[in-house]
Amino acid sequence: MTVPDDDTDIVIGCEDLDIASARLIDDDGWRLETIFPADAPFQMILSRGAQRLRLIRRDIADPPEPIAPADVPAARVDGAVISRRSTATDFGVGRAGMTYRDLIPDRLGGALIASHIRIDDEGPVADYVHFHDVAFQLIFCRSGRVEVAYQDHGAPIVMAAGDCVLQPPGIRHRVLWASAGMEVVELASPAVHATHRDHELTLPSSTPAPGREYGGQRFVHHVAAESPERPGRFPGYVARDVGLGPASRFAVEASVHRRVGDDRGDVRQDREWMFVFVLDGSATLRLDGAAIDLDRSDSIVVPPGCSMNWSGGTLLEVGPGSPSASAQ
Repeated sequence: MTVPDDDTDIVIGCEDLDIASARLIDDDGWRLETIFPADAPFQMILSRGAQRLRLIRRDIADPPEPIAPADVPAARVDGAVISRRSTATDFGVGRAGMTYRDLIPDRLGGALIASHIRIDDEGPVADYVHFHDVAFQLIFCRSGRVEVAYQDHGAPIVMAAGDCVLQPPGIRHRVLWASAGMEVVELASPAVHATHRDHELTLPSSTPAPGREYGGQRFVHHVAAESPERPGRFPGYVARDVGLGPASRFAVEASVHRRVGDDRGDVRQDREWMFVFVLDGSATLRLDGAAIDLDRSDSIVVPPGCSMNWSGGTLLEVGPGSPSASAQ
């Protein structure tokens, strides 16, 4: 390969990003700067001095560019979007060797991506210090344990089942270790956003700065074991507010609903979008009177303006926040 001695982007098509980038990094002195999207990468940007090189998978005919957080389109929800887990082949290889299952294939018109992420083997994760160009991003630990180091937060945190973090725009972080079969549910906006490597910062660091804002938001580590349940807005459920609203400036809120009684009743879906993931058990949603049965690991995006009636299951609910309304 001949590389010009200037700062012009060089564009190369390849069959496999990992193989092509490894050769360029190991043999030719390039380094990774940007990759996207994280769930199924099809483009990388590498640098060497002032030069920039783009690797693009050849099977992507018209690769989209990442959307800037300030340009997130309005969510388009034309009807209920249901994702059902069927087999292990639902998961594909994503960034840093993690496997991803896409929960919203249509991305709500580019506004939102939701992924069910799994790490099969216990041990260190082949991750690096990085950050994301996002309007918001949350990670909910569904099962197992995962250790993550965050910029300005000192020692790594360990997330257990039921815990959640709000990753503010631009905060540097690195996944260090995971238990076998660890699973998380991740939501981020916009759907196609860039992940950038930080080559200068080392994590974990010993210089905590609690309360710092990143892109106008604050980091949140919600610990399920320390958080109370209260009567929720779904009849027959108690709810645990994950506490993301004020920290995200109400870009997003999340809550966990657990069925405890036989009460039933209709609730109006009054948000721009509402995402629900079945964490445990099975659930039935009556949506404008029509029954939808959901099993463990299934998810649904509920359109605005619908009447909901939930029964069964333990549910993770995520949606845009409101200063005047609770996620519960």
